[in-house]
Amino acid sequence: FTAAAILKLKDEGKLKVTDTLQKYFPSFPYKNITIHDLLTHRSGLGNYLYFGEPLCDQGNCYRGTILNNANLLNMMLNERPATYFVPARKFAYCNTNYALLALIVEQVSGLSFPDYMEKEVFEPLGMHNTWVHTAANDAKHKNKTVGHTSSGKLEESDYGDEVLGDKGIYSTVSDLLIWDQSLYTEKLLKKETLEEAFTGYSNEHKGKRNYGYGWRIIDNGKGNKAIYHNGWWHGYNAVFFRRPADRTTVIILSNRDNHSLYQIQDILEILDPHIYTENVEE
Repeated sequence: FTAAAILKLKDEGKLKVTDTLQKYFPSFPYKNITIHDLLTHRSGLGNYLYFGEPLCDQGNCYRGTILNNANLLNMMLNERPATYFVPARKFAYCNTNYALLALIVEQVSGLSFPDYMEKEVFEPLGMHNTWVHTAANDAKHKNKTVGHTSSGKLEESDYGDEVLGDKGIYSTVSDLLIWDQSLYTEKLLKKETLEEAFTGYSNEHKGKRNYGYGWRIIDNGKGNKAIYHNGWWHGYNAVFFRRPADRTTVIILSNRDNHSLYQIQDILEILDPHIYTENVEE
């Protein structure tokens, strides 16, 4: 969803994926990182889920303020956590990338990230049971679930819960099917932009797996390309798998931590035993 927001702003001529981060954060200490690098997880930035934890106190605060996207940026400006590698060298999944993209959405649109997603993505598509986590948004939805550990206990709050863009969206299977079907149209993004999103950019290692603009990709050249993204946080697991060749879609949501959900090969074989796709990743 965060990648789609960025690409929508690109389609509207409000940003370019070649823009460097200094255009939006002039004092950002890490040079030569572009929006493209954030989208494709090739920035080399450290993951705030690791460098942020020792910098936050028991109140999940950094310097007296709850860790949210703006405070995460301040943390990076003040503390300058180490990078993993120089930009564009290789792929490495990193939550920091998408937290920064959410901040760029806010700067360019003039709206908060939750409000932008509501106004420009969810409502136009008719996704009425999908929202970005905030205390106010959560309170509007009485049927909101809560996350559980694998043993069934309630998940406790985490210092990263208020950072958005890399996570923090509630939805339903029905709404996610609406989202899936919209990606076969130009309701949200131009056709050529969708093709860019579904193109792999991590080509330093030959193989079937790749990463586009917010999507994982499996492509063995046999016409059964898989476009998907799974995830987990705070006792939730999500599977979102698309096989455009036969318009197969697999959506699985759980609010009890269970990583076996990602093993969907048996489901794919039932849906179409003649089209093979390798197992997906978490």
